[in-house]
Amino acid sequence: MTELAARTNLEILESYNHDLQTILLADALSPHCPGSEFRPTAILDPVLQGHPLWSRAKKTLMHGAHLSVEPIREEPRLQDLLKAIELSNHKSATKDGQKLLQSSGRRSKKVGS
Repeated sequence: MTELAARTNLEILESYNHDLQTILLADALSPHCPGSEFRPTAILDPVLQGHPLWSRAKKTLMHGAHLSVEPIREEPRLQDLLKAIELSNHKSATKDGQKLLQSSGRRSKKVGS
């Protein structure tokens, strides 16, 4: 990054009181706005309005996804991990399944403690 770019970025941050979310949402054409990688909903509406999930998808495209995050209990987490290894849907799971189980166990204990 050049000094000019750094200075410009700092000026932008300062003008928005260092609130990155406000900066990103201030420019509706920014590639960082929710749904910016999709066509405008007004264009999609005639094509998708009959789809049963369109109203929910439209809301997500316009406002972003809001997902609740809850801690995952250890037993279901390990069951999911074992199932992924069993299905062989990830190369590291099939190559080093036991290592993956061990490392994920250590990681989850650090996060949970």
